[in-house]
Formats: sequence, structure tokens, C-alpha cells
Amino acid sequence: MIYKIIHYVDASKARFNPRFIYWVFISCDIVSLILQAAGGALSADSTGNSGDGVNIALAGLAFQVATLTAFIVICADYAFRSRNTWKNTRLTTPFKLFVSFLALAVLTIFIRCCYRVYELSNGYSRDSEELRDEGLFIGLESVMIVVAAYALIAAHPGLVFNKHGVDGASHQKSIMAEEKIEDIDGSNASE
Repeated sequence: MIYKIIHYVDASKARFNPRFIYWVFISCDIVSLILQAAGGALSADSTGNSGDGVNIALAGLAFQVATLTAFIVICADYAFRSRNTWKNTRLTTPFKLFVSFLALAVLTIFIRCCYRVYELSNGYSRDSEELRDEGLFIGLESVMIVVAAYALIAAHPGLVFNKHGVDGASHQKSIMAEEKIEDIDGSNASE
């Protein structure tokens, strides 16, 4: 979605090609999921004496947190670099809501991933206080995922982007330019 957002607001303000974001972050997500799955599989097969599975799963979770941190930094950098465009352009209310709910979803998923690193920091041991803290689990795992899910429902991209991708800030600028031309010609006065 960040690709669509960048093109909607102003692609010229991006530090690099927005397609790069797809390739890098999807690849990083796949790597982190593979590490987590491999760590979980090794932990399930062990007799409890081996920490290799936990360490691999923890590496996958930590890599996911690092990836999300980089993603958030890149998004914040783009928002800062394009601030003049989105301040001077009439961005639609659905777009503003979309970005707000998407940001909420990313933030709650980030909190959940950080919690998962903390939760697994002492392994799967029955003695692990981090693993057994039900209040933290409900608040930082379950609630975060529910909030993220509902935020993503509210942030449905179909409400903002048409199927051809022609709307956006550049389209808004052309509409504003046409309105100025109509005002100068006086053709708007008769309507």
C-alpha cells in the first residue's frame, strides 16, 4: 500500500523507487516468518534441553521488529519530505482516514511484535514469567491484533484508490488547475 500512497501524494518526494519497498519488505517478512517457523519446529521436536529453536524463533521475531522499525522510519521520512505536497493539496477525507487507520494498524502490529520478543526472551520454559503473564498477553498480543484487524477493515484501499490508480494528489492538482482556468474564463459563474 505504501507504493499507492506515495503515488497518490507525490512520487517525486520519495528517496527511491516505491517498488523497492515491495521487494525489500516482503522479502524481509518472508525471511522472518521462515525463521520463526523453523525455530518453532525445532522447539517442538526438542526435549526442552536445546535452546537452538528458541534462539532461531527469537532471531526471526527480532528481525521482524527491525524490519518494521525500518518501515516506520521510511514512512515517517516520506511523510516529512512530502509535507508541503499534502499540506497544499486537497487530500480527500477517505484518504486521510485510510492513512490514519493504516498507521494505527502498523503501530499495533509493531507493539505486538516487540511484545513477542519480550515474551520469548526466556524461552518456552514453564518457569518463564514473561511467557506466563496473562494480562500482558491479552493486552499486548490479543488486543493489538484485534485493533489492527479492525483498523485494516476501516483502512480498505478500495475506498481511496480507484481500480486504475489515476486519482491522487497529482490528479487533485490537475483538477485545481482546471478550476482556476474555469474561474478565469468565467464559465463557472453561470453554474
